[in-house]
Amino acid sequence: MTTFKEIRGKLIRTLDTDPTPATNYQGEIWYNKTIGVLKAAEVLAAAWSSGGNLTTSRFQAGMVGTKSAALIIGSENPGGDIATVEEYNGSSWSPSPSINTARQGLGSTGTISAAIAMGGLIAGPNVRQTLSEEWNGTAWTAGNALTEAGRSNISGAATQTAGVAMFSGELTPDSNSGKYHEQYDGTSWTASTKCPTVRVQGSYAGSQTAGIGFGGRANSPGAPSVRISTSDAWNGSTWTSGPSGITARSGHSSHGTDSSAIFARGSTNPGTVVLTSTEEYDGTSFSATPSVTNTGQGIEGGHAQPSPVGAAWIAGGSPVQNQTEEYNSGLIGTRTLTTS
Repeated sequence: MTTFKEIRGKLIRTLDTDPTPATNYQGEIWYNKTIGVLKAAEVLAAAWSSGGNLTTSRFQAGMVGTKSAALIIGSENPGGDIATVEEYNGSSWSPSPSINTARQGLGSTGTISAAIAMGGLIAGPNVRQTLSEEWNGTAWTAGNALTEAGRSNISGAATQTAGVAMFSGELTPDSNSGKYHEQYDGTSWTASTKCPTVRVQGSYAGSQTAGIGFGGRANSPGAPSVRISTSDAWNGSTWTSGPSGITARSGHSSHGTDSSAIFARGSTNPGTVVLTSTEEYDGTSFSATPSVTNTGQGIEGGHAQPSPVGAAWIAGGSPVQNQTEEYNSGLIGTRTLTTS
């Protein structure tokens, strides 16, 4: 038997205050009797917004976590390589225990309570590293070394116990720079199938078994600064060519999965041209998304993956800066309904 509610639809609620926006409120209408207006919940346009500033300006840092619970690890700043780490709570950064070895261009992945940082460059002697360090929420301890060459500008992904050190490694003039691919099981690193494309300062989104690597710059003889717009997809055993992005870029950040990822900032040819543009990947193709406020490159690093695109964030960048920006995608907000 059809009920009255099924015929007429849901009743409009009368509330003293607006409800807290949530995904399940989309399309709901209510009457706010305190101010005497009719309101509705709607999806707001995606946008980047400013977050709290880093306490220390930096670039080429490791990055893990979400926009409400994150770590930024090590990096380079005008004083040289640094070991300091900062923790973000969604509004402000605060000091966290330092890594044991100061370096820049390190890869990283995990969460605010279980992360790993690997590789990197110690600029003084100009030595690229194989070392890794694990974070347990309290302290950093030495982990097992990468099995292949020491390298910097690595893109990390996945979790502390099932991590990936991807193709963004740089070891000049080795032609395999940018092809190295290793997997982590929580204890040891194991070499895996090399990426088919030479890339440096590219970025990877996804997990050990499903991911997308995008961008970077060629590090082959005669073309050390050519930025790349192509992508490569990984299914856990094999690499295949993926679609091209909109803008060739390197030194950009990534966040997301193999079917929903966002790539932000970086630089294009020549390397002094830095970008504010961002791109989103939906598992099939790339599309333009809202630009960030500040230009920057050299912000590559891992994030907690897989995780929603809406949890993406960026911080720091070259030229050395301390700004943080957060991505808001598909948020639910409130709108006052009028007769106009």
